[in-house]
Amino acid sequence: MKLTRQYFVDVNQPERTNFIARKGAFHGTTLGSLSLTEKIGIRSPFEPLLIAGHVSFVSTPNIYRGMVAGETIEEYVQRLIEEIRAEFERVGPSKIGAFVAETFTGSVSLRLSSILRDFVDECGIVIGLPCSTSRIFQSSSINL
Repeated sequence: MKLTRQYFVDVNQPERTNFIARKGAFHGTTLGSLSLTEKIGIRSPFEPLLIAGHVSFVSTPNIYRGMVAGETIEEYVQRLIEEIRAEFERVGPSKIGAFVAETFTGSVSLRLSSILRDFVDECGIVIGLPCSTSRIFQSSSINL
């Protein structure tokens, strides 16, 4: 979050203070990463200290729990993309600093990631992909 903030301050876009993360994701135990974590049991004791009003959540791709009966994978991917687009529009693309998503495997994630990649690039948003094994933060604009 700090890197994203610093990046957008440096490129004269300080209004990009919002983050979108996936529901059910776990990003760590610092106050910043807890702000991006939607798991209530982990988050709730620290709620008064977390970044309020600058983080929102969208569905995590999960064909076992997220698909509606009779829905094809293509329809499911499209529904997830529409949910993300709607959230970006609600917040305002020019106010979003990053879309933070744990990396997933599988056909839904592969289809979703290429569409999502084009969309966030179009909006000028950083996409954060925390790598849980090495804890290296990778993004489309910054590679550390």
